[in-house]
Amino acid sequence: MKDTSTPSEKVFSDFFNALPDAICAVGVDGRIATVNSQAEGMFGYAASDLLGQPIEVLIPERFRRGHVGHRTKYTDDPRRRPMGAGLELFGRRKDGTEFPVDIMLSPWDLGDQRLFVAVVRDISERKKIEEALQKARQDLEVRVEQRTAELTLANESLRDEAARLSAIIDTQQDLALAGRDLSGAMTLIASKTQSLTGADRVSIELIEQGKLAWRAGIDASTIRLGIPQALVVSLAHECIRTGKTVRSDDTETERQVLSEGYRRLGWRSVAVAPLFHSGVTVGAVSILSTAPKAFGPRDERTLQLMAGLLSAAMSTAADFESQQALALERVTAVAALETRAQQQRAVAELGQHALEGRSFAVLLNDAVALVPQILGTEFCAVFELLSDEQLVVSAGAGWKDGTVGNTFLSTGCESQAGYTLPSHAPVVVEDLKSETRFQASQLQLEHEIVSGITVLIHRPGKPFGVLGAYTKQKRSFSGDDVHFLQSVATVLATAVGRRQLEEELLDAGGREQRRIGQDLHDGLCQHLIGLQYTTSVFADKLEKDSDLRKEAESIAELIRQGTLQARMLARGLSPVNLEANGLMSALRELALNSAALFHINCRFDCFQEVLILDNPKAVQLYRIAQEAITNAVKHGRSSSVLLSLHRSGHQATLKITDNGVGFLDHPEKTSGMGLRIMQYRADLIGASLRIVPASERGTEVTCVFDIDIK
Repeated sequence: MKDTSTPSEKVFSDFFNALPDAICAVGVDGRIATVNSQAEGMFGYAASDLLGQPIEVLIPERFRRGHVGHRTKYTDDPRRRPMGAGLELFGRRKDGTEFPVDIMLSPWDLGDQRLFVAVVRDISERKKIEEALQKARQDLEVRVEQRTAELTLANESLRDEAARLSAIIDTQQDLALAGRDLSGAMTLIASKTQSLTGADRVSIELIEQGKLAWRAGIDASTIRLGIPQALVVSLAHECIRTGKTVRSDDTETERQVLSEGYRRLGWRSVAVAPLFHSGVTVGAVSILSTAPKAFGPRDERTLQLMAGLLSAAMSTAADFESQQALALERVTAVAALETRAQQQRAVAELGQHALEGRSFAVLLNDAVALVPQILGTEFCAVFELLSDEQLVVSAGAGWKDGTVGNTFLSTGCESQAGYTLPSHAPVVVEDLKSETRFQASQLQLEHEIVSGITVLIHRPGKPFGVLGAYTKQKRSFSGDDVHFLQSVATVLATAVGRRQLEEELLDAGGREQRRIGQDLHDGLCQHLIGLQYTTSVFADKLEKDSDLRKEAESIAELIRQGTLQARMLARGLSPVNLEANGLMSALRELALNSAALFHINCRFDCFQEVLILDNPKAVQLYRIAQEAITNAVKHGRSSSVLLSLHRSGHQATLKITDNGVGFLDHPEKTSGMGLRIMQYRADLIGASLRIVPASERGTEVTCVFDIDIK
């Protein structure tokens, strides 16, 4: 077909198609009038496919309905402007794909025909570049913020570290001024460490003879100074074992075995750093706080640096190392001497109690309370030998309620205490689980005993029993520990021997008194009766001489009174019958005889029957009452004495009350032999004796004892 276009039209067409942007001309009706070749390539349509089509065919379907309204408004007020200012515009290709575009609109009058030209530019690459630039800008901003925060934090950290390092350098200088004073160096390190970490407590401990000994600290009791503590399972033990710093941020939530001891004492945060000397771990520095998560990595580093300074102070030079070793040896020796002196003082104090005549039961309780304090054990017990086959816990400390007096052990290899009896030597157990010499007793198993010492309590003839100290922790007892426990057992053995001797003396005295009483009754009394009868007969023969008769009768009366007093003396020397009611009868007669003998008002009250089946016990009670009456008359100048005996359940009470001048404010401190014998008699029968001022005046003696009810 022949091209009929004019040269000018040909030039315009070439120019139109040569433009770099896609151009679409649209009529007033919104249909495409013409497109250039760039529009064909951009949208994938041939020009013939687009001519006459609505312009919306080149717009995504979701925008077409709204575009019709925008197009109508534009045709009413056409002007050159960008389309969709501030909006993201998209074109739609023939294959349905969408792409971002920029569109410029402009009216075009072509003769009498008005067209609207849309210049379309594909901005896909520009969008990609913009998005990349935006992302790069955002990433840069994030990195800048992060870096700024890091730099701020690092700056603060550097300032803090600089301050800490400055303080540590000052500490190093102070240590140099302290010279070879290790104790002063440790105190300085403890103080500086607390200041830098904010710890509630700082503790420095050294290993001495396999145990940790507290040597310096802040906010720690000085009572612990030099007293060695066993290396138990703890953070300090783990630090020393591994040679590394260990930390617990919260002992309550972590609930690990290593922090159990700290948790019981209320420490929530703990950090421990090792101390080295000549390449060997010799101790640890600990920081503790009652608040959780109180220490961070910087505090841990500070603790390590301070521990390093202390380690350096201990290892400055070769000559200092040798002197320091000597100093440590001296400190260890002093600690051992202090411990030994403490043990000796404790034994001496217990021995003094024994010499003061304290009751044996009180002495046993003093001993079992003293041993755990000195040895640092949880348990102590005296196992009294009841028979060749049985022991009983007669005194103890630390055990469950009801153990003392109610727990029995077999002799022999069925228990540590039983095994000690034939061994005749101290028995030391470091780990009960690995023990092969004897079996673990039920008492040890129930209380989770791990280690212990038992020693023999000697007595003439056969042993009194066994003294034992036990702990739940695995522990190696030293020779001093064994010697201390044996010394305590020796004091108890001496008291046992003295008690046995006193029992024998009292028993011998009692037998002698009964013999003398019997001799008085069978000899002197009978002789006086015969003399009285002879005198009476002689008086009858003097009927004629009234004066001589009266004199003979007076002599007979005096003999009769002498006979009565001899009988009273005989009765006092052998007072209690073997019958169960013998004590009541003897006390009633004692009151009558005392009233006659001392010319006082003496009464015995017993409103219910109190039967004593144990005659030796009845004799001791009688002697207590007899001594109390004698004291009331002799020392208290009493004119009235009341004896009373009453029972309540399985216990009975003997009470002697007088109206005399009374004792001192503290009668228990009176050193009179009579009071001591009364106390001793009460101890013999397991009774409690109390001597106090009476409610109005005078003295009240109360003896409470157990009775058998059958």
